Amino acid sequence: MGFFDAFKKKASQNKEDNTIKHFKCGPWEQYDVLMNAYFSWQMIVELANYMASTDISNVDQVSISDLNSGEDKDQTYEFAFHGTVRQMPSLANEHAALGLAGTSKTLNALTKCSCTVRKQATENKR
Repeated sequence: MGFFDAFKKKASQNKEDNTIKHFKCGPWEQYDVLMNAYFSWQMIVELANYMASTDISNVDQVSISDLNSGEDKDQTYEFAFHGTVRQMPSLANEHAALGLAGTSKTLNALTKCSCTVRKQATENKR
């Protein structure tokens, strides 16, 4: 099961609350995934880990966005050091978004997937 299959299966209960947007940006295929609160941060980390281990070869970038400021932080060096998304210490705490970029084996193209938890849904969860 691929990343998008897992997303569709999990999102089937409330499809209007979850979206995947696709953009073609020069050589890049970009997928922005907006998830409802029933996707925990851990689920996002696991989906990114699955993608990195099965579909994305040559991971070029891993980034996170701060919950409060929205500032993007490049964590590629940490991914390279630990070798998997799952083992990255910076992902132990929830962030606003997690981005993963590299070459998709499925699409045979440069791909970036950004998984975002809606701020309102996250606030309601607390």
